[in-house]
Amino acid sequence: MDFKLAELRKRRGITQKELAETLLVSPQTISKWENGMTCPDLEMLVRLTEYFGVTTDMLLGIAPLDISYEAADTDKREYWSEQVLYLQRREKNRWNEDYLQFLVQNVWKIHEPVKILDCGCGYGGLGERILPMLPDETTYTGIDFSEEMLLEAKKRYRGNEQRAKFILTDIMDYPVEQRYDLVICQCVLRHVNHANKMLKRMTEFLKPGGWMICMECNREFETVGLYMEGMDYGNICRHSGLRASVTDAGERLCDCYETSPIYEAVWTQGY
Repeated sequence: MDFKLAELRKRRGITQKELAETLLVSPQTISKWENGMTCPDLEMLVRLTEYFGVTTDMLLGIAPLDISYEAADTDKREYWSEQVLYLQRREKNRWNEDYLQFLVQNVWKIHEPVKILDCGCGYGGLGERILPMLPDETTYTGIDFSEEMLLEAKKRYRGNEQRAKFILTDIMDYPVEQRYDLVICQCVLRHVNHANKMLKRMTEFLKPGGWMICMECNREFETVGLYMEGMDYGNICRHSGLRASVTDAGERLCDCYETSPIYEAVWTQGY
């Protein structure tokens, strides 16, 4: 155990005697704690954490006193050029096949061939799962700004070029040359700087009466089983920017906004 009492005391700029007076113990007791000769009891540990404003893990040296967490630049194409294997590992456990089929058949009620546009498709993982559930004449178009992702997508869809094609561009820059029955994105809104602009752009590709479907994993669910030393998990589970964008856009764009334990989804119909 790397007890941090001495470091915390020095950061506060107080002596052992001053701390002892605050805690109503002797200076010798403080010295023994700091030198590892004895340990404070549970009640005293709580008092120490409250006094220094730290967690018990920080006080005991389990978590660092100085936490630095910087989110990656996930809105940049350079970031995604190195994430193909990461996404492949994540995709394996992302969907419950029965639930996805339930959405296709009972919620979205897709029983006729449709044209799909997948915005920020990555290597086409969602298309691989959803195409077998749809009529044979259904076509799938994936757009992504990562060349590495699309190279992998073309390998995976080799032999299925009649149903699937991929376009290397940013959806925000791509001209609206045709419209689609289904415009989808999966785990994309969290990575863009302006989710509401992304939602508006997606609607421009919709046919009248089409569906816009945006699927965003619930962050609390995603972080189950994940441990990062010293991390306040509340910080990485909150995505208020996305929620605010969806809430704001929902008043103008969406007929319904539903939250499940696994996915937060915007399902929009009627354009």
